[in-house]
Amino acid sequence: MTLLISYQGKTDLIDLTGNHRNPEMAAAYLTRHGIRQLQSVILTKRAPQMRVAYAAALESIPAAETVVPAACWVPSDSTFLRTKPQNLDAAVIADSLYQITVADGIAEITYGNLHFCIGTKLENLPQEQWNVVLGTSWNGNPDDVPENLYQKTQPMELIVSPDGTWTMQTIVLY
Repeated sequence: MTLLISYQGKTDLIDLTGNHRNPEMAAAYLTRHGIRQLQSVILTKRAPQMRVAYAAALESIPAAETVVPAACWVPSDSTFLRTKPQNLDAAVIADSLYQITVADGIAEITYGNLHFCIGTKLENLPQEQWNVVLGTSWNGNPDDVPENLYQKTQPMELIVSPDGTWTMQTIVLY
């Protein structure tokens, strides 16, 4: 599962699963929408392999910052999408209107009074009031399933409007 978050000319890419198809799907989406630069790229799983795969798929798309897990060895002279990757287990992207926190396989997105949770380890959700919980499966206690959980295995586009409403739709990249 790869998240591409675009807002006011900035696009952040967050790969939560390390699936080998994610770089190709991200490249197709970016090309389709005319996005030629990334603000940040955060890898969480299989980072050594994904760093190479994303560099090949996004060869002409630079990033302002890149993050890989703290345990991921990166040669000192290595670059990733034209920047030196930071080694962190938790990453925060903060803008004046939104914040994204990525840790433990979960991305938390706050935009105004909206709270989105997207991830792979949804059985360990932080105690929050979520507007949307999006994931591929729920592995926790069946009695604790959030009522606003959307289980998706296809590429999805979550669109938030300026008035605070949101819609979600399946996208076809190929």
